[in-house]
Amino acid sequence: MILSNSAKTYIFATWDSFSSSRMQMYELDCTQTDLSNCSNLAVSDAVITANKLLVLSSDGMLISEEINKDCQNVNCLPVAFYSLNNTFDGYNLTWNGAKLFFTPFCSQMDYILPTCNMAFLQVQSVSGQKLVFGAKEPYKKWTYLPKLSTNSSNSITLTYDQQSASIIGIFVDSMDNTAKAKVYRLPSLDSEPVLAFPHYSFTEETQTSSIQTLLQSNHHFYVTVGSSLWLSTDGGNLFSRIFRFESDEIALQLIGYEPVKSFALLTSKGRIYFGKCGMRGLKLLAENEPVSHILAFNHLGHVVVIDSKQSSSRLQTKVILIKDDETCSYSMEYGPNLKSIYFLQFKEQLKFIVTARLFPDTTARASNEGLLSINIGNPRGIRTRFQSDNSDDHSHTIEIELTSQFLIQSVTSVSVYLRNVSSSCPIASHNFIIITACPMSKRLTFDYGPLLGQKSLLSMSDYTSAYDNATRGLLQELPVNYRPPSSLAVAIPFSPNVYNLHPDKINETRFLTYEFAERHKLKGFCMNARKRSECSCTAAQKFSSLEKHSDCREKVYKVFYDTFYNIKLSIGIKYDVFVDDVTTDNVTSMDMTKFFVYLEEINGRDSTVYTAQDNQEEFCSQYPDHLMCRARSQGEATINEREPSLLKYMTSGLSNHIYNASQLSIKFMGTGLFHFRIILVNGFSFCKLHDEFQVYVINPPLPFPTGTIIRLTVSFMMGGSMIFIYMRFLYATVPPRQDVEHADQSETVTGRERSSYPSEGDIKILRNKLRPSIRKT
Repeated sequence: MILSNSAKTYIFATWDSFSSSRMQMYELDCTQTDLSNCSNLAVSDAVITANKLLVLSSDGMLISEEINKDCQNVNCLPVAFYSLNNTFDGYNLTWNGAKLFFTPFCSQMDYILPTCNMAFLQVQSVSGQKLVFGAKEPYKKWTYLPKLSTNSSNSITLTYDQQSASIIGIFVDSMDNTAKAKVYRLPSLDSEPVLAFPHYSFTEETQTSSIQTLLQSNHHFYVTVGSSLWLSTDGGNLFSRIFRFESDEIALQLIGYEPVKSFALLTSKGRIYFGKCGMRGLKLLAENEPVSHILAFNHLGHVVVIDSKQSSSRLQTKVILIKDDETCSYSMEYGPNLKSIYFLQFKEQLKFIVTARLFPDTTARASNEGLLSINIGNPRGIRTRFQSDNSDDHSHTIEIELTSQFLIQSVTSVSVYLRNVSSSCPIASHNFIIITACPMSKRLTFDYGPLLGQKSLLSMSDYTSAYDNATRGLLQELPVNYRPPSSLAVAIPFSPNVYNLHPDKINETRFLTYEFAERHKLKGFCMNARKRSECSCTAAQKFSSLEKHSDCREKVYKVFYDTFYNIKLSIGIKYDVFVDDVTTDNVTSMDMTKFFVYLEEINGRDSTVYTAQDNQEEFCSQYPDHLMCRARSQGEATINEREPSLLKYMTSGLSNHIYNASQLSIKFMGTGLFHFRIILVNGFSFCKLHDEFQVYVINPPLPFPTGTIIRLTVSFMMGGSMIFIYMRFLYATVPPRQDVEHADQSETVTGRERSSYPSEGDIKILRNKLRPSIRKT
């Protein structure tokens, strides 16, 4: 809320209640702008986007610094604003009557919805032409949109529909005072607006002051034209009249409350009306209210009436309670317990069942159309299937199945509401947002565990501690100003990355020898630093394996040369779980067997110094038509053939090989630092997931020719030793060859084998045997 008088301009902010104790008041400060002061600044319009204010004043557009809840007192410090007028130089604008257009619920979901970051401005030129500009966060550069600009005979109010990426414009033709709706597709500010539907003409005359618009996240678009309230549920293609005021009564304000999709109106006769999605007609809340008062909703969904014409800095408010009667004859049941926002993963399905019941004791009966109605905000974003059962007059059940479209990121609302219920029903609808996009908390994570065996991983505090015996076995301390070697030679580091950068120890000859070294000279965290202690490296950045923190990296895990290591990856979504007043982190992991990745060595070390593999031969022999196998077979084409389109799409043209994420292993055949980026291939997720890891390879073999000489010497020595041992064994166990020949010819004497040489005893025995045969002559 912005209030200004002749002296000062105040900004009132509240995050939950409009009570005086919960309000915070800021004084607008123009010292950062080209304005001399804010004393006579007239504010015509303002919007809040992610806790920043865009303000249209009589002196141009201003953007604030961030407004937060940290203010302790009711009167807070002044909020500094910055001028954006230089963005509009050359257009010769008059700022009186300028207006900003921003989808109201985008300020609540700015960090969730991927397309919820655009604002639009309508301002008049000196010649009278209504010019339209668009900008996206941070809203400092505004693009002129000539197709949406009009001449002075037309007036326009714009609404940006973030679900269908379109602009809904309501034009009032001054010739016949009729209003028309025009819808333009505008996916981005870089593209030209394209007319989406034929113009829709409202059936009654009107004037510019009666045009009020409201777009809610369930894709219900309300427009007040003349004395009627109109509704469109298809993005501005068709409208239906849902309420008619008195003939001389018009709507001055139209505001919405997102949580239950309700809205309130203030008319020119001081009446305040209330409505909800699916409600039949409007409910009158108050009469005879000053038309100068401002309407708002508090955090409980009650209407707050604010006096904007007060002279003091205190804000006077009045709360009008929204009471539900006890006569509602309908009820809604849904399962499972529906949330407000869902992230629909790639190829994932969501199923819901909603049942409406009509109480049996009532005289009301369901129509042939059933009790429930469904509205899909962006049918192009998801595939839908409905199964309806309204055979019972007192109940109606709808089963909803939602499936993400192939690689189409979108935001879609699903609204299920009771048909034409009275204002007495407390629950008339349920609305939720389906986001088919990458969740911010989804991560691909590399696990160092398999590389370290049974050794435990180091914590950040252990990593950043002194390099001692406790960490020496796991970590390799990188040299000062270290560059990883290339695949060509250790002395030719082609990498532009510098690790453990010390600006005070730069060797000009070594550090600036190559052109790429000059380009990287002190451009990282040590820019303009004179010594290592002045570098802006935090403990987390020193511990990080990301390339952008390479200047801060001091130590790396060790691995061994010529050893295969299994790579362990996980894809998970981290979210907060609130249990027993304590918020804890929980991670849901996915099955990695269905995902494929490719590798990139970010320092240019190619496959001649490392080898990566998985189970491709076994897998592709069984499933040759699988996506991975088809991409690999195309990847083996000769250089003269056309580049494989499938592989090029999956890896964005960066790799010639893909791997199964659950079977990947790698062997290092080079020394020094390896820095890998593992990237999830396209076509398996809405996310561009990747992670990085760094290892230092140790214990390489000795270089040539020293290693060859040593190996040959050791081989000869071992061979000679084996021959020597063998000959000794052979001499000790085998008799000489001549002994064997004599032994074959010897005779046995007295039961024993004769030796090769006869002894004296043998001669005597032989002589005694032959003595009887000797005769004297």
